[in-house]
Amino acid sequence: MKTDNYAKNGNHDFDTLRLPECLRESGAPPQCDHDPAHQEPPAPERLAAVLNAAGDETRLRIIHMLWDGAWTTKDLSGALGLSASTVSTHLKQLRLAGMIRGTKEKKFVYYHFDRSCLPVLYDDFVAYMQKP
Repeated sequence: MKTDNYAKNGNHDFDTLRLPECLRESGAPPQCDHDPAHQEPPAPERLAAVLNAAGDETRLRIIHMLWDGAWTTKDLSGALGLSASTVSTHLKQLRLAGMIRGTKEKKFVYYHFDRSCLPVLYDDFVAYMQKP
């Protein structure tokens, strides 16, 4: 389990701790059909969540900053001139949309843009536009 690995080496992918128990070991995307909590939302809902998250000027600035590097909430708040609480709220929305990931190192969480979300976003967009 990831929490045991964290205790041993002090490093882990912060977001994997929030996965359902059956997914923590593999880190695989949700694929079990027995539990609705493990099913991915339909493409239009995922697409709307990503577009909504990216549809804010501050969040776009955060994405731009995280594009090529990892930042902590404190560093982002200083660079943006916003409170840590405000930045944290924006980071949460981006994380829930699957656009960023956090990696915990000791007492800090370093956030970075997850470029693997871009092909999924593109696929969702094309799939939605091709529907009758």
